[in-house]
Amino acid sequence: MTNVPPFGSGAVPYASTVVRALVDWEVVLTPVAPSPLDVPESVTMTDIITEATAPRTQDEQPVHTVALDGYFIDKYEVTNAQYVAFVTAGGGEASHYADDSNYNAPQYPVVGVSWFDAEKYCDWAGLRLPTEAEWEKAARGTDGRTYPWGSGTNFMRANFRAGHLSRFPELGLSQSLEFHPPRAEIAPVGSHPSGVSPYGVHDMAGNVYEWVADWYDEDYYGVSPDHNPTGPSSGSARVYRGGSWYFNFGSLRAADRNRAEPSDRRSLSLGFRCAQNE
Repeated sequence: MTNVPPFGSGAVPYASTVVRALVDWEVVLTPVAPSPLDVPESVTMTDIITEATAPRTQDEQPVHTVALDGYFIDKYEVTNAQYVAFVTAGGGEASHYADDSNYNAPQYPVVGVSWFDAEKYCDWAGLRLPTEAEWEKAARGTDGRTYPWGSGTNFMRANFRAGHLSRFPELGLSQSLEFHPPRAEIAPVGSHPSGVSPYGVHDMAGNVYEWVADWYDEDYYGVSPDHNPTGPSSGSARVYRGGSWYFNFGSLRAADRNRAEPSDRRSLSLGFRCAQNE
């Protein structure tokens, strides 16, 4: 376990000895050290507008330092195929969109699942939901990057709703939009490999939001312990992270926090991934 500088909006996040990925039930090691930042030599107008307009909210404050023990985390979001195996084995209820062809393809991330569904699946698989701190560490590495890949939004690195950018013709973004028009639809896991985190974890920004273990409290960062924080002891909403295909680029920042009632199964842009102690 190592300590690193503070995390939060614009700061360096969590510490950990190693992050690994679980892929199709097989443990796959990813590098302990973060890979170099992939930052262009010159900042583009797209980068400038993204950094300038992506919101920073009060619940991401204050910036503070924590340390985490080593852990494993899924390399990909849990897919429909994996979730169906869980349901078939009698582990839980089918997802809300199990019969909807827009969302039930085997390699799509499962959506229409509650926090309780996600918890049951991870337990069935011998795993658990990641804590909010573990999720952000896996997304940001140890250098405080804004997005898993570094800085600036690149349409090839994440699946998100980009259509609203066409409202800013003065930014000269039309060519980028023509090259990569807004998907506005869910995608198979791992569809944006150039957007992986420093640890090789896919879709930490975009595609679907992800449930994490913690209860939500907008003031939690002010009282968070400095070692393995697990969130408040109680609450009315659970945290979810990561941005989605249904929302714009402001949702992609690795520090962005969101919440929902844990029983909610209606979201077509909220899934999960699992974690495991080292």
